[in-house]
Amino acid sequence: MPLALESEWGNRDEVFYDFQKLLLSLADLRVMVYGYAKEKNKDGVSTCQKLEDCFETFDGSMEGDHYLLCCWNDEENSKNFHFHNFKIGPLGRAVNFGSCKSCP
Repeated sequence: MPLALESEWGNRDEVFYDFQKLLLSLADLRVMVYGYAKEKNKDGVSTCQKLEDCFETFDGSMEGDHYLLCCWNDEENSKNFHFHNFKIGPLGRAVNFGSCKSCP
């Protein structure tokens, strides 16, 4: 399968629930589009970082798995998307090879 896409505009737990479906897909490119609300990141860790942790620790991850995370930032002064492009590299570590500078 060339592409698998999930989107979630609900709370952070719902984003992670939908993301788990992508982990199980065997698509060449796995895309997660999600909304962002700053108040949901009270632990100080970005949703993007938490998603990266998910695919790095997933037992089924293989070198070459490719993820594109598209985060909608809905803050008052910066309504835009943030993009993060990852591939799983050697030893199951995520290699970030293209992302915006600021990650909510």
